[in-house]
Amino acid sequence: MKKASRICLVIVCLWIVSSAIRAFCQEAYSFDLLWGSQGTENGQFNGPFGVAVDSSGNVYVADYGNHRIQKFSPDGNFITEWSSPGDSYFAESVAVDSSGNVYVVGNESTIKKFDSNGNLITAWENSFNNLGSGQITTDLLGNVYATNHYVCYLETCPGPYTKYSIRKFDPNGNLLVEWGESGTDDGQFLAPRGVIADASGNVYVADTVNHRIQKFDSNGRFISKWAIEGVEKGQSPAPYAISVDSGGNVYVFVGSDRIRKYDPTGNFITEWGYWGQAEGQFDGPGGIAVDPSGNVYVADSGNDRIQKFSLGEEEPILLPDLIGQWTSLIQKCRNIRNRPKCTITGKVSVQNNGNQNAPSSFVRFYLSNDAYIEGTDNFLKQVATGSVKMGRSKAKMLSHSFPLGETASGKYIIAVIDAGNIVTESDKSNNYAVFGPIP
Repeated sequence: MKKASRICLVIVCLWIVSSAIRAFCQEAYSFDLLWGSQGTENGQFNGPFGVAVDSSGNVYVADYGNHRIQKFSPDGNFITEWSSPGDSYFAESVAVDSSGNVYVVGNESTIKKFDSNGNLITAWENSFNNLGSGQITTDLLGNVYATNHYVCYLETCPGPYTKYSIRKFDPNGNLLVEWGESGTDDGQFLAPRGVIADASGNVYVADTVNHRIQKFDSNGRFISKWAIEGVEKGQSPAPYAISVDSGGNVYVFVGSDRIRKYDPTGNFITEWGYWGQAEGQFDGPGGIAVDPSGNVYVADSGNDRIQKFSLGEEEPILLPDLIGQWTSLIQKCRNIRNRPKCTITGKVSVQNNGNQNAPSSFVRFYLSNDAYIEGTDNFLKQVATGSVKMGRSKAKMLSHSFPLGETASGKYIIAVIDAGNIVTESDKSNNYAVFGPIP
């Protein structure tokens, strides 16, 4: 016979309501033009990896397999080309400073500086323990930043003698500062590919194998980070090339076929691209650059071409916007054989603040150690909400009994209002209502 000797009633206060606020107009980039095909002639490419734009809008392409740099007008008309000394030098990344000087890095890890006509000015070694360089970039003062990018996988990174870091040089190749090491903590990297500096001197790094963007000041002090999430459940695509516009917005070449745009703090703005060979489609991670007018140039490596996109009019979006808010949550515990037997009971209000009726959806409840949804959180229950009309709301209940000896004390209850059957932090169709920590 079970004996209940004491009943403890805990009423929990609301800690935070996290809402997936939906914008009902989204930026839309339209395809403008493309040029290039596979080959060795002027205007043809063999795996173009890097692309850069100068202050006049001229486009420079690191034509990797053809061991050369090609220069074009903003509309893709060929201007000139030059090869790096030695057939073994593969041009992987290209950058242009405010004076029009062109910097190139390749498989030999040597950074070479040219004038805008391809005349060599200087060169310096940039070897990272014999690892190849990734992307290079310049800031407004002409300083040069370089990553090292040795392709690896998370279970094998870092490899022997591997140190992942960012290096900053002055315009003559003198090392000014180096920061970072191998790892997953803030300021650490796993095979970082892309790097870019904005007009304020902030440096963004595409931390490829860690699937995130990290932001630093010009001396390498960590500022912030954000994750690159998948577009479908279970996906976590890697960021490769990266660029910024004059407003500080960040553009990332994700995986092999998608461009994503974020604001300077990592809030998602828009995305475009799919795998393929048609206009606006991509094949393989290449390079990305933004000109002074905000046009976006993409080195479509697998398709041996350059594509140009411009920002069009915002597209109105008809979307439901399901907002969740806890209205109550109680944990009731009783003592059985000196062990707590606890039950939580709560109510979540689900309201549609969008401009379209919401189809059938779910509320999924999780027990978490923090206020964020993660794959290791304990799933408690799923409750169907049914359809929710615009401006209307529905109340949904949670009732869950824990095994003897377990409680929710010190933890959080997260209600995920799931409109798309996808539970990830970045899914913009979801809303998270968080209660906790529970006393």
